[in-house]
Amino acid sequence: MTAYIFRKILLHGCVSAALCVLLGLFSRGGRLYAGFGAAFLGAAYLLAAWLRWLKAGGTDLLRLLRRREVQQVPYFHQRDKLKTPGVWPGRGKFPYEDSLDSERQQRESGLPPRSRLQGDAAAFGVCGLALLAVSLFI
Repeated sequence: MTAYIFRKILLHGCVSAALCVLLGLFSRGGRLYAGFGAAFLGAAYLLAAWLRWLKAGGTDLLRLLRRREVQQVPYFHQRDKLKTPGVWPGRGKFPYEDSLDSERQQRESGLPPRSRLQGDAAAFGVCGLALLAVSLFI
């Protein structure tokens, strides 16, 4: 878990630092705009950390704002899932994966979804606080 959090902190910290450096180099205001950019990114990371923490606790605010139903497989595709492949693999109907969630990330990280969300919240919180602290000294 700590390796996952550390990897996230390094990834997001490097991307944020690169954005602030590019903003400082190519903007007319120079260091002033880089400081504002770091403060904005810090606040955005703190908001993302708070939203992830709430989602890990079971409250998904973004889902409440969307108010859409969960997408399901249409009825005429449900019967295709039940057919098994025949003798010839190219001709038969194969059962397919109908989940609309990204399961690749769950398999790669090896963490349960709640732990992954809590790790993301911790990493985003650390990045947000670090960017806000850096913005004071730029």
